[in-house]
Amino acid sequence: SMKAMLFFSRDPMRRVVEYSHNNVPASYGEGFTFAESGDARQEYTMTVTRCFYHHYFTAHSAAELTELFCAWDRNWVDAISPDRHGVEFIRSTTIAQGGDSCPFTFRRRTLEKQR
Repeated sequence: SMKAMLFFSRDPMRRVVEYSHNNVPASYGEGFTFAESGDARQEYTMTVTRCFYHHYFTAHSAAELTELFCAWDRNWVDAISPDRHGVEFIRSTTIAQGGDSCPFTFRRRTLEKQR
């Protein structure tokens, strides 16, 4: 669905931000806590500060399984083509990797980077 959403969008960066803001928190429910920063113009970050998966697996002595859920994100992340859509995705760490949070950052590519 990410691929189709970006294909039909006049401004893929703005569309990703709108989708994230309007749909993601409700889709994941109360087991997750999200914080947002930035905007649709240049850079936007949705940060997961509480992860139900990590909480659940840690409580059941299997925290390493959380990384399987993190890897699942590749299914939609790989649909974002920086060259085609002008949007870069950056996730520098995850809670499963020992980070305090999972920042999902979307950055609009500058014209210079697109060349």
